[in-house]
Amino acid sequence: MRLILSGGGTGGHVFPLISLALHLLKKGLPPGDILFLGQGDSLEEQEAKKIGLRFAKLIPQSNRRDLLGIVFSLFLAFLGSIQALFLFLSFRPDAVVGGGGFVSLPAILASRISKTPYFLLEQNMIPGKLTRFFSRSADTTFLTFPGSEKFLKGKFLVVGNPIREDLLLPREEARRILNLPQEAFLVILAGGSKGARSLNREFQKLVPFLLSKPQCFVLWVTGRGDHEAIREQLKPTSERLFLKPFEPQMPLWISGSDLYIGRAGAGLLWEAVSCGVPSILIPFPYAADDHQMANARFLEEAGASVVVPESEIENLLLTVRALFEDQEKLKIMRECALKIPGRDATSKICSVLWERFQK
Repeated sequence: MRLILSGGGTGGHVFPLISLALHLLKKGLPPGDILFLGQGDSLEEQEAKKIGLRFAKLIPQSNRRDLLGIVFSLFLAFLGSIQALFLFLSFRPDAVVGGGGFVSLPAILASRISKTPYFLLEQNMIPGKLTRFFSRSADTTFLTFPGSEKFLKGKFLVVGNPIREDLLLPREEARRILNLPQEAFLVILAGGSKGARSLNREFQKLVPFLLSKPQCFVLWVTGRGDHEAIREQLKPTSERLFLKPFEPQMPLWISGSDLYIGRAGAGLLWEAVSCGVPSILIPFPYAADDHQMANARFLEEAGASVVVPESEIENLLLTVRALFEDQEKLKIMRECALKIPGRDATSKICSVLWERFQK
């Protein structure tokens, strides 16, 4: 089986593809039989090369939504698809997996033109425009959330979101690797792979409360833009606070955590669900089709999360205080998270690909 993976822009689009690649390599697929298409000097290039995959740079894409921006984006997608077609001719893939987002558009267009079977990964409760448009001719669209299929035409499977199996560990083992006390209460603060200024402002108010609890440890992923300013403002800081601009081993931290507070991107959410980690979610209000709110409400209805809309973000500290005072509710949220199906998404998707194309 020769496979092209394409997607990027954010960790939510990149890491599911990396998870699939690692699983296929573990099953015996040679690294040379996987080609990752994405944008240069990007997260996808960094992560693909880190695990030994071939990587090809496509013309940078745009997701501007104004009229001129849409015309320009379509022109770039056309150029990118021509570039991808030449790569198809030399690589001769059996199938293409699109990880979602505008970065994967050229590869999907090239698949349609060359009649190469393609599969789509959809991480969010409300599928993106690319997924909705191309699902009708996809071999299969793999969905994270039940209910997403009502937006689609074509074949689909609800499997959950592929996650890094090699980094998700039992809680005790994760804490040993991270050199954290087993009795610690670990809170993760994160605004997504690029950070979030509005959340960071609230986190600055929240961190003193968290660190006032003797057993509380905090991983605060600030994003690269705000990191230096926050680091300067926090001097001196506590040895129980880990301040990082980006954390590539987030699944390992999630594995050892007790509470996640942050955005509602599907990648981090599904890692938290898989480890039974309760969450307080502040969905990004400008996400396309408000899909982060839909993700968050699904988990809230399942009993695993509490949702704080950004318009009510001043209530975040009160919400956290209330949860700390109600340890029984935290326990119930953890149990509810563990009841949500979909922890085997990676193996399910890879089994479909393996059975279909491996000779």
